[in-house]
Amino acid sequence: MFIYIILKVYKNSNKESNEKKILSIVLLGCMFGFGYYLGERNNEKKHNNDFIITNPDLITIAKTWKTIEDNFAYVLDKDKQSKMKDSAIQSMLSSIDPHSYWWNSASQNQLEEKIKGEYGGIGIRYLFDDKDKNVKIIAIKEKSPADRAGLKVNDIILRVNDISYEDPAFNDSFKGEVGTKVNLDIKRNDKDLKIEMVRKKVTNFSAYSKVETIDNDKWLNIRITEFQEKTVDDMVNEIRNHWYTNDKPNNGIILDLRGSPGGLVDVSAGVASLFLHENKKVTSIKERNNHDVVFDTIKYSTEAWTKWAKDVPLIIWVDDKTASAAEILASALKDNKRTLFVIGTSTYGKGTVQRTFPITPKEQATFTIGFYKTPNNHYLQWKGVVPDVLIKFPSDIENERNLQKEKSVEGSLMPPEKESGNKPRIEIGISNNELKTSIDNIYLDKTKQILKLNAF
Repeated sequence: MFIYIILKVYKNSNKESNEKKILSIVLLGCMFGFGYYLGERNNEKKHNNDFIITNPDLITIAKTWKTIEDNFAYVLDKDKQSKMKDSAIQSMLSSIDPHSYWWNSASQNQLEEKIKGEYGGIGIRYLFDDKDKNVKIIAIKEKSPADRAGLKVNDIILRVNDISYEDPAFNDSFKGEVGTKVNLDIKRNDKDLKIEMVRKKVTNFSAYSKVETIDNDKWLNIRITEFQEKTVDDMVNEIRNHWYTNDKPNNGIILDLRGSPGGLVDVSAGVASLFLHENKKVTSIKERNNHDVVFDTIKYSTEAWTKWAKDVPLIIWVDDKTASAAEILASALKDNKRTLFVIGTSTYGKGTVQRTFPITPKEQATFTIGFYKTPNNHYLQWKGVVPDVLIKFPSDIENERNLQKEKSVEGSLMPPEKESGNKPRIEIGISNNELKTSIDNIYLDKTKQILKLNAF
């Protein structure tokens, strides 16, 4: 019909100008296209309505919503209805596994902070010292509020806005709206000081380093706290800066992944690329359609430090809180035989893959879509990474830690295949006297002990 009309217009066009002829054809084409679009939209709506009508669970949800809306003691305003929706979707996601989340417009900032590592704060990294029972500053961001206010590494934080480190709210007290004030009570060389500063947008310390001396040899110790968008850049800065200093640590690198909850898998592959040559397998994702998505290493610059990072002896520290992307990195370096040894306790065992799907322009759903596999095709879920050198803590401590791993989390997904048992090559016990020292010292002493044995 449409073609017939076009031909008729063209046939009668000798009575009209060329401009009118072209205009008529264009207008008719637009009318046909718009009509086709409306028809497709109606088909789409019909399809969606069919889905709602034929799904009994969605019918129940809709009926419940309507019953509440019509009979609740007060008329539900938009804010209440929005809370109902958010609670319903979050409950739905939480019921399928413990790593699924709903991000509404209000929680988008939390998601952005998690990915980018940006927040309103003062730019410090601190550590709880179990031995001395205090909180010590271990790193300060350059040009951050803390740097400009004169805070120094090894300053002891007593209070933040009158909140002591024993208060559960202590950790959150450093963060807040950009432009708001923070008051710190600190101790420096037995002197009590009060320092005031204003929060600015800062980025997390996703990686920081120090030099360890092991039998007169210098090792660069790099700790990765999280795998965020800027982590690879942070790692490059740490390695490059140490390489170009006079005290460049030529003997090796200790990669400290203890306590790292993971993060972005592509960032984990990026960090692995600093230590492995290109086109080495880092991990693969097993999805429910049996399709494997593989992450390989990529090539970085040809600066001298990159060759050193790929060839220098490498040791990895892990513990029961090493999880997800951190486990991916540890297993990639271990399976590709890049490490002298991995030392510590068995890792957390979080080997499920989450993906975030946009639902509306301001709302997203994150849920599990598959499982991570190591380069040697072992599933990380529940098993985690078994270190080459297992540090054995007393049984009561071990039992408590095992209860806090992924396998013990309610609703945790079972791995697709039963994992065969990888075993450590060496086991080292911890004495009661050693437990009185810091965990850092225990790891350092055990690393020295293994290096002296020349077992690897």
